[in-house]
Amino acid sequence: MRTEGMRVIAAKEFRDHMGSRRFLGIFAVMLLLAAVGMVSGVGLYQAALEKYNAAQTTVSGDAGDSSGQGALSPPAVMWLFHAVGYPSMTLWAFLGVAMGFDLITREKESRSLKVLLSHPVYRDEVITGKALGGAAAIAVGVVVMLLLCVSVLLLSGIVLRPDEVVRVALFGLFSYLLILSFFLIALFFSTVAETSGGALVSSLFVLAVLLVFLPLVVNNPLVISAAVGDPPESPDWVFESGMSDEEILAVLEEYDRKNDAYYDGRMAFTSTAMIASPSWNYLEVMAAVTIPSDMTEDLSDEEAEDLGAVFGILAGCADHLIALLVVPAAFFGLAWVRFLRADIR
Repeated sequence: MRTEGMRVIAAKEFRDHMGSRRFLGIFAVMLLLAAVGMVSGVGLYQAALEKYNAAQTTVSGDAGDSSGQGALSPPAVMWLFHAVGYPSMTLWAFLGVAMGFDLITREKESRSLKVLLSHPVYRDEVITGKALGGAAAIAVGVVVMLLLCVSVLLLSGIVLRPDEVVRVALFGLFSYLLILSFFLIALFFSTVAETSGGALVSSLFVLAVLLVFLPLVVNNPLVISAAVGDPPESPDWVFESGMSDEEILAVLEEYDRKNDAYYDGRMAFTSTAMIASPSWNYLEVMAAVTIPSDMTEDLSDEEAEDLGAVFGILAGCADHLIALLVVPAAFFGLAWVRFLRADIR
């Protein structure tokens, strides 16, 4: 594959996206949501910080009394990014679909694709250039959003620690992969469908399946019961059975073992069934880096602030991270093969 034609096409697609009213409109809403989420979150963060400082002052003022020490934990700045990412996830998915659903069908409908391919340019250069141009536009959007969020923090007097800077960068990377996934899903349907309307409907159908229908099906009690069975029955009867304390303890321990095994199996079923959903994988990896209090509760403050702890957390959700990388790569591969084999007249 030559790169000269690919670079030209990628640059053209990037300029088209950055000048598109559709992209700019959704991007403006994305920035507005991020700004509102950060501003409101900063207010809650500062209130929680004042409450924590007051509690620490009260504890330190009680001579010889440390019973309240540790009752409160300092608020985590990264919660603010979780508050931005969670409600914006669906909008980001729509942004990816809006950018990719007509990249090929628009060229087909205007007859410009046949003219383009009559020039000394290969098909792989065309599809790769279009994908790279869209990916670059998405990267610009995510970077601008992160700069906006960090600016709000700095204006509020909140300075990020080195490990938090890494977490913010990872948050941006995961958000980028989420948008890119739906962009490449839409690009694939743009190579399959004959019209932009057909590509849009197919892309939105997949988006609805992944974001709405799949979670509803996987979490349906009937589906869970069929997949992993029913939870073990609580042995409340043992307290009225006249059994000895040792026998009661043995029954309760057996129940705890079966109950743990049931919920482990249920979690494994949910993770396996949802692994193809970019939104599910995004939520899992985003939570790993934006909710440090949940992921580092067994670490000391010094260990939790260590950069190595961040990557240790990522290792715990490696399956979700790999899936978040594989899904866009798979759909780009499908789009690439389909476009190279398409009969364009």
